[in-house]
Amino acid sequence: TLLADMPELGKVSAKVAAALLGVAPYARQSGASDRNGRCSGGRKHLRDIAYMAVLSAIKVKDPVLGSFYQRLRARGKPFKLAMIATVRKLITILNAIARSDPAFNP
Repeated sequence: TLLADMPELGKVSAKVAAALLGVAPYARQSGASDRNGRCSGGRKHLRDIAYMAVLSAIKVKDPVLGSFYQRLRARGKPFKLAMIATVRKLITILNAIARSDPAFNP
């Protein structure tokens, strides 16, 4: 479903892929006001699918995503921040596979 609903995968940069999914933080500035980056927008149903995939990867202790998540949590990052960062890592990996693997044909 993720690959079918996101045909841009492999044709765009990792930043753009994360933004399309809605897991790329962007700063909100206005005059002297400067707020922290927040992740929003993007394709919610795809973000939900990726979130559940990451949750499963963490539960089964996936060597790549699970260890990345555990490193973030060990550094004291909150659950939600670590999850969204791991979702972004997943979409970056999928984008790289779609871009570099000649056998990949969605």
